[in-house]
Amino acid sequence: NIGAGKTMIMNLFYDSVTLPKKRLHFDEFMNLAVKHIWKRLDENRGFQSIEHAGGSITRDCKVLCLDEFQLPDVGNRLSILIF
Repeated sequence: NIGAGKTMIMNLFYDSVTLPKKRLHFDEFMNLAVKHIWKRLDENRGFQSIEHAGGSITRDCKVLCLDEFQLPDVGNRLSILIF
């Protein structure tokens, strides 16, 4: 629902967290994960799941907030199904 206050609640939560944290739009997170997977494949270091790629993206934080969960990119939709 547009205008329901989801991002406002996310902002309040994120601002109240005192642990190391990171906030990304979901599409940005997926793009980083896919880039990480392809980089490992290009370096002949083997396949790595989105779970492991996500771990490398969030290595320096205890809380990850993903906002704007939508999948406009066809490649990201397929990545979730495949990986």
